[in-house]
Amino acid sequence: MDSGGEQAIVAMLWEQLQDQVGPQILDAIGEGVWEMVANALEHSGADACVMAQVYRADKGGTPPDHNDRVQVVIGDVGRGIRDSLASSPAHDPETDLEAIDLALEYLVTSVHDDPGRGQGLSTTLEQVTSLGGQMIVRTGTGKLSVKDGRRHAETVAPLAGTVVALSLPLYPG
Repeated sequence: MDSGGEQAIVAMLWEQLQDQVGPQILDAIGEGVWEMVANALEHSGADACVMAQVYRADKGGTPPDHNDRVQVVIGDVGRGIRDSLASSPAHDPETDLEAIDLALEYLVTSVHDDPGRGQGLSTTLEQVTSLGGQMIVRTGTGKLSVKDGRRHAETVAPLAGTVVALSLPLYPG
């Protein structure tokens, strides 16, 4: 899918979120969501899945509940992060967990001809965790969860493709 299709999908996602989520949250996840959508479409095309949800613990009551969260999940059924990075001569991760760590480094990408790529996951991780949120990356047999500056990595049952989940408080502070 071309960048126009990616932009259309991100625009639809934004329409769903902007009425319920403040600009601080949208700014924090904007670049990363665009890059994750681009990755999902690049590796899966029509089989990509993009979803966002606002979870209100208080069911809309007043005052707002500080357990209210926005959750964004982007997934694909592509080749996964490790195989994608291994296609670049600069990277050859041996495990899926190593591939996730590489993908979370600034400017690491499997795309050779686009100097703007490789910032989304690392920037999003910084923004999400600075606002008290959590990021989970799942690909192949690797799963990494980052919350409160702590990383929890584990080996899990194989998954074709990649899933990235973000969860942030609606009212950071």
